[in-house]
Amino acid sequence: MTITLRLVGEQAIPPPQLSLEVRDSGGSLLGANQRDLGELGWDGSPGEHELQFSVERLPLGEGEFQLGISLANAEGTRRYHRMDTVERFKVAPSDEARGVVRFEGEWSLAKVERKVEAR
Repeated sequence: MTITLRLVGEQAIPPPQLSLEVRDSGGSLLGANQRDLGELGWDGSPGEHELQFSVERLPLGEGEFQLGISLANAEGTRRYHRMDTVERFKVAPSDEARGVVRFEGEWSLAKVERKVEAR
């Protein structure tokens, strides 16, 4: 899944910090990812910028969710913009997952040999 964001700046600002948040339908935070845009090459110039965030698969099982963003200065002390709900989406239940979070992993089984101790 790839999320594309378009940021339009009217004036020059130092590289901001962007936070992308996934919340459940009630607004509870399930996960977030923050990034200093200076690390991606933000030069502070005004104009239009396009950002992409890619993840192979969201670890969501089933339910209704919302995606939010926040843009602040690098220190996090001044918020430039916030949108609690950029997009709403649903994840349909499947045979493989139950619950809100996908809890995936690999199972293995090994035979344990009993050791016989001589007395």
